[in-house]
Amino acid sequence: MPAIRAPASRVQRHFSPLTTQTTFKQEHLSTPPPLAYHIVYPAGTHTPNTSADPFACSKPKPKALLKKKPDGEVTRLNRGGYNLQAELKWTDDLYQASDSLLDVSKTWPEQTNAKKKEFLKAATREVPILTEYEGFWPAADFMTVHLKNTKQRVAKTKKRKAKPDEKDTESEDDEE
Repeated sequence: MPAIRAPASRVQRHFSPLTTQTTFKQEHLSTPPPLAYHIVYPAGTHTPNTSADPFACSKPKPKALLKKKPDGEVTRLNRGGYNLQAELKWTDDLYQASDSLLDVSKTWPEQTNAKKKEFLKAATREVPILTEYEGFWPAADFMTVHLKNTKQRVAKTKKRKAKPDEKDTESEDDEE
């Protein structure tokens, strides 16, 4: 029978052995937030907004209060982008304005600067809330997606129309 030797180095345990006594660190409780009715607010003047239109504003908003563009690229949800419809919750008014002002056979970057400016002016008339966004980014992103989809749809329609013509010429060749 071979002799059993003790290991040359001592085996280190990864976890301390279980004991019946465990100590926990003392938990420090944070102070609760103050209650609003315990706070004394200074007297001041309050002028309520009596405008019938909640979006009407006599003075432009400072640049710091404008809503910034979300991180990522529009419609690239898997790559840290965002969904424009979920972000803005708009109606179809802007679609109708865009189709009449822009060339739907071109994407947004392919449009001329004059047409882009004309569209942005019309968009701010149709959707006044656009003035709350820095650089009118929702309209530009909206048109990027809308024109891209429209251009693809037009190309698909042309392709479908071209295919039946090819089939007709093939069937005529077969008959001869």
